[in-house]
Amino acid sequence: MAYVEVPSEDIINFLTSKGFTPVNLGYPKELVYEFTHKENSAVKVRVFTSISDGRSTVRKRGKDSIKICTVMTNGDKTFGIGKFPRVHRTGSTEKVLVRMLQRMRAAYQRGTDWLREQTIKNVMLT
Repeated sequence: MAYVEVPSEDIINFLTSKGFTPVNLGYPKELVYEFTHKENSAVKVRVFTSISDGRSTVRKRGKDSIKICTVMTNGDKTFGIGKFPRVHRTGSTEKVLVRMLQRMRAAYQRGTDWLREQTIKNVMLT
């Protein structure tokens, strides 16, 4: 498949339409968006967009890809609970957004599964 330059506005509009909000994680060269899990606000789905702040397109071909993960954060400590295949910018803008949505849904489901695992562990320990 051929590389496609995805307009940053398309990615940002897509993420915000799905309830994601920008977060400052100290990465000045990349916009990061986050969605808070509905069952536990400490569980987050994060999207590392490969958009440099202030740019109208994502980074150039071969420089980066869109990454999606699930994390648990309680303020002092953050750790990963799910990592998913990179979203390569190939095909068309629409296809990139569809793959992003698939990964975002998988990341949210991982958060749900992880929360259930923790509940089971806690029940077994008591």
